[in-house]
Amino acid sequence: MEELDTRIHNFELAARMQVEAMESIDISRESEAKKRMYGIGGKETDDFGMRCPDHRVANPIGGQRHLWLNHSR
Repeated sequence: MEELDTRIHNFELAARMQVEAMESIDISRESEAKKRMYGIGGKETDDFGMRCPDHRVANPIGGQRHLWLNHSR
């Protein structure tokens, strides 16, 4: 029974992680100013702006955000 409980727990955790992941990539809640800062809507910058991980994966560490941007085609 312990193995079954462990599996259930793992599946529930995976489901919660998927929900959180979908919320973290939703840019609809970003302000227009933030979208412009990302380059969203600009002819030459929209592609990168939509992929920019800043608003998706930036985690506050000690009150500061630490980012590593990597862009390639």
